[in-house]
Amino acid sequence: MTSTRTLFDLGTTPIATGITLVEASAGTGKTYSLTGLVLRLLLENHVRDVGRILVMTFTNAATAELVERIRGALRNAVATFRDAEGHGDDFLRTLARRHDADGLGKLERALRDLDDLEVCTIHGFCRRTLDQNAFETGSTFDVEYAADDGT
Repeated sequence: MTSTRTLFDLGTTPIATGITLVEASAGTGKTYSLTGLVLRLLLENHVRDVGRILVMTFTNAATAELVERIRGALRNAVATFRDAEGHGDDFLRTLARRHDADGLGKLERALRDLDDLEVCTIHGFCRRTLDQNAFETGSTFDVEYAADDGT
Protein backbone atom coordinates (compact mmCIF):
# COMPACT_ATOMS: atom_id res chain seq x y z
CA MET A 1 0.00 0.00 0.00
CA THR A 2 1.39 3.36 -1.03
CA SER A 3 0.82 6.44 1.07
CA THR A 4 0.67 9.84 -0.60
CA ARG A 5 1.40 12.79 1.63
CA THR A 6 0.41 16.30 0.71
CA LEU A 7 1.60 19.50 2.30
CA PHE A 8 -0.97 20.94 4.69
CA ASP A 9 -2.14 24.44 3.81
CA LEU A 10 -4.47 25.94 6.40
CA GLY A 11 -6.45 27.98 3.92
CA THR A 12 -6.94 25.44 1.15
CA THR A 13 -6.50 21.87 2.35
CA PRO A 14 -9.94 20.24 2.12
CA ILE A 15 -11.63 19.42 5.42
CA ALA A 16 -13.02 15.91 5.33
CA THR A 17 -16.36 14.97 6.84
CA GLY A 18 -16.04 13.35 10.25
CA ILE A 19 -12.95 13.41 12.43
CA THR A 20 -9.93 15.56 11.61
CA LEU A 21 -6.72 14.63 13.39
CA VAL A 22 -4.02 17.27 13.77
CA GLU A 23 -0.76 15.63 14.77
CA ALA A 24 2.70 17.17 14.59
CA SER A 25 5.88 17.75 16.56
CA ALA A 26 6.29 20.54 19.09
CA GLY A 27 6.70 24.03 17.68
CA THR A 28 5.16 23.29 14.29
CA GLY A 29 2.07 25.47 14.60
CA LYS A 30 -0.53 22.90 15.69
CA THR A 31 -2.43 25.33 17.90
CA TYR A 32 -2.50 28.02 15.19
CA SER A 33 -3.66 25.45 12.65
CA LEU A 34 -6.29 24.13 15.03
CA THR A 35 -7.72 27.60 15.64
CA GLY A 36 -7.77 28.19 11.89
CA LEU A 37 -9.57 24.89 11.33
CA VAL A 38 -12.22 25.93 13.87
CA LEU A 39 -12.77 29.14 11.88
CA ARG A 40 -13.02 27.22 8.61
CA LEU A 41 -15.41 24.65 10.08
CA LEU A 42 -17.74 27.48 11.02
CA LEU A 43 -17.35 29.61 7.90
CA GLU A 44 -17.54 26.77 5.37
CA ASN A 45 -20.67 25.30 6.97
CA HIS A 46 -19.04 22.05 8.06
CA VAL A 47 -20.80 22.57 11.41
CA ARG A 48 -23.94 24.52 12.34
CA ASP A 49 -22.42 26.18 15.38
CA VAL A 50 -19.42 26.15 17.66
CA GLY A 51 -21.17 23.72 20.03
CA ARG A 52 -20.82 20.98 17.38
CA ILE A 53 -17.01 21.08 17.57
CA LEU A 54 -14.98 18.83 19.87
CA VAL A 55 -11.32 19.62 20.46
CA MET A 56 -9.47 16.93 22.37
CA THR A 57 -5.96 17.19 23.78
CA PHE A 58 -3.72 15.51 26.32
CA THR A 59 -3.37 17.85 29.30
CA ASN A 60 -5.58 20.16 31.35
CA ALA A 61 -3.12 23.00 30.74
CA ALA A 62 -3.49 22.48 26.99
CA THR A 63 -7.28 22.63 27.21
CA ALA A 64 -7.18 26.01 28.95
CA GLU A 65 -4.69 27.34 26.42
CA LEU A 66 -6.75 26.09 23.48
CA VAL A 67 -9.92 27.77 24.71
CA GLU A 68 -8.09 31.09 25.05
CA ARG A 69 -6.37 30.72 21.68
CA ILE A 70 -9.67 29.89 19.95
CA ARG A 71 -11.32 32.88 21.68
CA GLY A 72 -8.45 35.08 20.48
CA ALA A 73 -8.69 33.71 16.94
CA LEU A 74 -12.42 34.42 16.86
CA ARG A 75 -11.87 37.98 18.14
CA ASN A 76 -9.11 38.59 15.58
CA ALA A 77 -11.26 37.14 12.82
CA VAL A 78 -14.22 39.36 13.76
CA ALA A 79 -11.94 42.43 13.74
CA THR A 80 -10.49 41.38 10.39
CA PHE A 81 -13.93 40.81 8.87
CA ARG A 82 -14.93 44.31 10.00
CA ASP A 83 -11.74 45.91 8.59
CA ALA A 84 -9.86 43.43 6.37
CA GLU A 85 -7.11 45.88 5.48
CA GLY A 86 -6.30 47.00 9.00
CA HIS A 87 -6.34 43.73 10.96
CA GLY A 88 -5.33 40.09 10.88
CA ASP A 89 -2.75 38.02 9.11
CA ASP A 90 -2.87 36.77 5.51
CA PHE A 91 -5.00 33.76 6.49
CA LEU A 92 -7.65 35.89 8.23
CA ARG A 93 -7.70 38.50 5.43
CA THR A 94 -8.23 35.70 2.89
CA LEU A 95 -11.12 34.31 4.94
CA ALA A 96 -12.65 37.79 5.19
CA ARG A 97 -12.51 38.27 1.41
CA ARG A 98 -13.92 34.80 0.82
CA HIS A 99 -16.82 34.92 3.32
CA ASP A 100 -17.86 38.59 3.68
CA ALA A 101 -20.77 39.71 5.91
CA ASP A 102 -22.33 36.26 6.21
CA GLY A 103 -19.07 35.03 7.68
CA LEU A 104 -18.94 37.92 10.12
CA GLY A 105 -22.33 36.91 11.52
CA LYS A 106 -21.20 33.30 11.95
CA LEU A 107 -18.04 34.37 13.77
CA GLU A 108 -19.91 36.78 16.05
CA ARG A 109 -22.36 33.99 16.97
CA ALA A 110 -19.47 31.60 17.63
CA LEU A 111 -17.76 34.13 19.87
CA ARG A 112 -21.02 34.71 21.76
CA ASP A 113 -21.60 30.92 22.11
CA LEU A 114 -17.98 29.96 22.81
CA ASP A 115 -18.95 28.34 26.13
CA ASP A 116 -20.66 25.63 24.03
CA LEU A 117 -17.33 24.61 22.47
CA GLU A 118 -16.11 21.30 23.91
CA VAL A 119 -12.37 21.42 24.63
CA CYS A 120 -11.24 18.60 26.89
CA THR A 121 -8.63 16.00 27.61
CA ILE A 122 -9.08 12.44 26.43
CA HIS A 123 -9.78 11.41 30.03
CA GLY A 124 -12.27 14.23 30.50
CA PHE A 125 -14.11 13.25 27.33
CA CYS A 126 -14.30 9.61 28.42
CA ARG A 127 -15.53 10.59 31.88
CA ARG A 128 -18.22 12.89 30.46
CA THR A 129 -19.32 10.23 28.00
CA LEU A 130 -19.60 7.61 30.75
CA ASP A 131 -21.46 10.04 33.04
CA GLN A 132 -23.91 11.05 30.32
CA ASN A 133 -24.53 7.46 29.27
CA ALA A 134 -24.45 5.65 32.62
CA PHE A 135 -27.80 3.97 32.02
CA GLU A 136 -26.87 2.77 28.52
CA THR A 137 -23.46 1.47 29.65
CA GLY A 138 -24.73 -0.22 32.80
CA SER A 139 -22.54 2.01 34.98
CA THR A 140 -23.60 3.33 38.35
CA PHE A 141 -24.65 6.97 38.49
CA ASP A 142 -22.36 7.90 41.38
CA VAL A 143 -18.97 6.66 40.17
CA GLU A 144 -15.96 8.25 41.83
CA TYR A 145 -12.97 8.73 39.56
CA ALA A 146 -9.47 8.73 40.96
CA ALA A 147 -6.35 10.13 39.36
CA ASP A 148 -3.77 7.56 38.30
CA ASP A 149 -1.23 7.40 41.11
CA GLY A 150 1.40 5.88 38.83
CA THR A 151 1.52 2.46 40.54
